Amino acid sequence: MNPSLNRAITAERMRTLQAGATTASVVGPTRGRHRLRNDDQDNGGTVKYIMLVCADESIELSPEEGAQMGPATEAWVEEMDRRGIRLQGDRLRPVSDATTVAVRGGEVMIADGPFAETKEQIAGYDIIDCADLDEALNVAAKHPVARFGKIEVRPFWTE
Repeated sequence: MNPSLNRAITAERMRTLQAGATTASVVGPTRGRHRLRNDDQDNGGTVKYIMLVCADESIELSPEEGAQMGPATEAWVEEMDRRGIRLQGDRLRPVSDATTVAVRGGEVMIADGPFAETKEQIAGYDIIDCADLDEALNVAAKHPVARFGKIEVRPFWTE
């Protein structure tokens, strides 16, 4: 698919989500990967999700954008806390402070930096408790970092 067309489709989907549409109207009813509701949801209960807040550390916000980010994030946190949706969350130190651990053949290997060699890195996380995937996606769409980064929404395993 043409990258600029893909960006336009993505932008349109985000506008639709921010307007309060359901997942079906955003991703289409035939997209098998996306569910309207979490399959693990118990009869009428809520579902716990992690939001991985991802950003490209090389992106520099304008002075105006940078000045707005703190207050916008604080407002988002206050709203989600007040609504009882956000259970926990925090920023992470930059990827230059990361250490990766792996065990191969019984040997512990330690490397400085992140495991993934990508431009976008996990900058923070939030654990949210929502009625369904639609609500979780709407919460993610309201996060200020979604304007220049990406928010991955993933449900927790349930027993």
